[in-house]
Amino acid sequence: MKTTNKGKLAITIDENGNLHVVFEPVNGTVWLHKSELPSLFCATIQAVNASLNSITKGRIVDIKKNCVYELCVRGNYVCHDLREINLEVIIAMAFRIDSPHAEVLRKWFIGRCLHPGISYRLPLDKEQQAGLN
Repeated sequence: MKTTNKGKLAITIDENGNLHVVFEPVNGTVWLHKSELPSLFCATIQAVNASLNSITKGRIVDIKKNCVYELCVRGNYVCHDLREINLEVIIAMAFRIDSPHAEVLRKWFIGRCLHPGISYRLPLDKEQQAGLN
């Protein structure tokens, strides 16, 4: 499956220090390349890989439906080399990664579920702001 129009999911900071989640879905989802995930979550590539490995090994999501991947052989087993992931995987990752951006995404996802259609501005405390720089 090749994704062309991927939508957008990002976190921005306005002039007042408020965080905004930019969400522009296409067909109800967004697709992000694996290389975009560390900046989205403000996390290391190691944390991103650990989260993805945990999600795929635990079969938390349907890889064939929610990921673009290539199969690769490592030793005696075949694994999925993830290239792109969709919103379902991103949500699962937000609950596995401990970072300021992951916390913002968790709150935003929960807020969207509880109050659909409402835009959220999340004020930053000084610790969160330092973590985003």
